[in-house]
Amino acid sequence: MQEKIYEILAAYLSGENISDKERDILNAWLNSNSTNVSIEGRLSNLVNDLNDFRKIGGIDLEKAYHKNFVLFNIRKKKVIRKLYTRLGYAASVIIVCVCSILFFTRDFNSEIKNKIVKVSDICSGSAKAILKLADGEVVNLDKYSETLLEDSISIIKCNNSVLEYSPKNKTIVVPKLTYNILTVPRGGEYQLLLEDGTKVYLNSDSKLKFPVRFGSKERKVWLEGEGYFEVTKDSSRPFVVKAGGMNIEVLGTSFNVSSYEEDINVYTTLVSGKVKVTDMYSTGKYCVLEPGKQAIYSKNTNLLKTKDVDIDLYTSWKDGYYKFENKSLDEIMKLMSRWYNIEVFYRNKDLKNINFSGRVKRYSNISEFIELLSLTNDVDFELRKGVVVIKNK
Repeated sequence: MQEKIYEILAAYLSGENISDKERDILNAWLNSNSTNVSIEGRLSNLVNDLNDFRKIGGIDLEKAYHKNFVLFNIRKKKVIRKLYTRLGYAASVIIVCVCSILFFTRDFNSEIKNKIVKVSDICSGSAKAILKLADGEVVNLDKYSETLLEDSISIIKCNNSVLEYSPKNKTIVVPKLTYNILTVPRGGEYQLLLEDGTKVYLNSDSKLKFPVRFGSKERKVWLEGEGYFEVTKDSSRPFVVKAGGMNIEVLGTSFNVSSYEEDINVYTTLVSGKVKVTDMYSTGKYCVLEPGKQAIYSKNTNLLKTKDVDIDLYTSWKDGYYKFENKSLDEIMKLMSRWYNIEVFYRNKDLKNINFSGRVKRYSNISEFIELLSLTNDVDFELRKGVVVIKNK
């Protein structure tokens, strides 16, 4: 829990818009004792000093660090010194995050920035999607902010980057299910409110097939790519997500599913409630997940297993940031290629195996993201139009 506090504090001090839940956690920590308030104050001073050092000719991290932490007691010094040298959690996480974001949010001259060959910057993804209606009509949702369709059964509206379905008359029995398909391209994201009130966040390069109105026995959808689901409880109609060999059955819960065609595994990560995950291609093998658990299905071996995970590593994308923990550069750049709609090339394939940990903003330009990576490991980047080339320093 303490690691989580320091991560949130780093994001807050760096100017990131933290979520309401994170703000509640931070306030509870600050209100728990005066020592925590003192820590927050010293770290705020650190941010100010880093900015002052930048203005007079560069950021002296060590000077700022010692100025603000030299008065800590012996026990704190020992912990901080260990964390500082390892660049791990606690104060070092805050220092590294704050320094990184100071680098990125202000103009400065440094060898790091000059080493990045930048032909043109690439913006982050944004809300964009294409809807295919039951009659085959295709609608580009980028251009809509109005009612798309209204008949005797349903109303479909597009409002503020959210596609909303609502029943016109709940008493009408739907004689036959009709399906729509929502496709989010690379470089996009979109939200969907299904007719039962279930909310779906679709990540880039993803597709969801769903009925305009659910039937009376179950609520079933099909996912390709990645989606986060907040399912409305309905004990008489289980909610089922079919994704890449997984059959995920819930009653009312929140969970994330990642099922990209090019990935060898399908991941279901449970945030709240309970879900039953079944291997669709075996003899009924299944597992039941509780919050903090993840089901992993291998497309190659048809094996289904579970493990405990930090759910933020798999769900933070919907809250406006990415969190990594010992994640390979190859995995990170696959994720970024979808979000920024770019191609990635390696001059040295061994660079794919370098691991990174940290937290970065989702809606920053790609130059800010790769500058952060260049600060922490032996990699350089060439940023061209729609292409990132990765090489040794």
